[in-house]
Amino acid sequence: MVQRILLWMMISFCQVMVIAAVTDPNDLAVLNALKSGWENLPPDWKGSDPCGSNWEGINCTDSRVTTL
Repeated sequence: MVQRILLWMMISFCQVMVIAAVTDPNDLAVLNALKSGWENLPPDWKGSDPCGSNWEGINCTDSRVTTL
């Protein structure tokens, strides 16, 4: 019984972490447009999630880009 509870808690935690790491789709579209137009990107602008990957110069609150 304890193992089932622990398994359920781990699965729930992982789902919350995945949901929390997703950047708002509109913000992501704007940042991707900037990326495609710039020649010299910051070196850590890698990955598909600016808020989850902590891109340099990008600050997020509740999955929204708040400062650039």
